[in-house]
Amino acid sequence: MIAWVLGIIGAIIAYVAGPKDDPKVKHWIRNSIALTIIWIIGAIFQPIPIIGVIGWLIVLGALIIWIIGILKILNGELWEPPVVSRIAVMINI
Repeated sequence: MIAWVLGIIGAIIAYVAGPKDDPKVKHWIRNSIALTIIWIIGAIFQPIPIIGVIGWLIVLGALIIWIIGILKILNGELWEPPVVSRIAVMINI
């Protein structure tokens, strides 16, 4: 849970302190890193006129996915967030 809730910092903490062979831990670490990448991309687009609206929508979508992810973790579900899970597959941990 810490990997998803605290973003990239939580992913680092979970990777260093968590069990290395637990698939749930790896799943949420990868998804946390992918969500952080999406958040950064959205933040880069925000200050650009006209395209900034797309950046705000990306960040808003990431925020909604983050909140849903927290609820799924609290219910013990292994959730594949839309778009985020496709990026997370490319992250090798």
